[in-house]
Amino acid sequence: MSSMPPEVVIADEIGRARMLTLNRPKHLNFISGKVALMLSQKLEKYEKDNNAEFIIIKGAGRIFSAGGDLQRIYDGRNTREYLGLTGVKWKGKEVIAAGLATHFVPSHKLFQLEKSLLNINNGEEDTIFRSVIDEFSTNVQIDETSVLSKFSIIDDCFSRETLEETLDSFEAEAGKKENDWIMPVLKSIKKASPIG
Repeated sequence: MSSMPPEVVIADEIGRARMLTLNRPKHLNFISGKVALMLSQKLEKYEKDNNAEFIIIKGAGRIFSAGGDLQRIYDGRNTREYLGLTGVKWKGKEVIAAGLATHFVPSHKLFQLEKSLLNINNGEEDTIFRSVIDEFSTNVQIDETSVLSKFSIIDDCFSRETLEETLDSFEAEAGKKENDWIMPVLKSIKKASPIG
């Protein structure tokens, strides 16, 4: 008898909370088309659930998610193409600064945050949720060496129609003063990118 494969998304209902756990830790919780569809279906279900007050999405293992399908990212032709092609790993402060998240909670506080959210009494206002999250959050600032300070260049170069035009534009920018950060990025794209 063959064993059943593990669920790639585990859904739990705990009181008024709905919890979705990406469950592919050996694959760094990569979001495949199947996983994206499952998440979408669960989120649509929870949107119609009058008993669902909030949703917690987390990843099993040591990271939340390594990302998604690079071809889809490339087809988007924007700053996400840069992230997909370079394999750059953002830290929490960069995710916050890019507007992809609203709060940064250090990993050693995540369990306690989750526990506190799950213990909020029925009928309490949205401000209670925010205050609990704020209690565990830490303010973060990006530094000058972060790629986030370079988004105008990235957006311009990665808005080209083809990958070749994008790389040519990026190489032209590399020759300008204070753009020495581009050469290692280009090297990484040419060496490791599956699309390149």
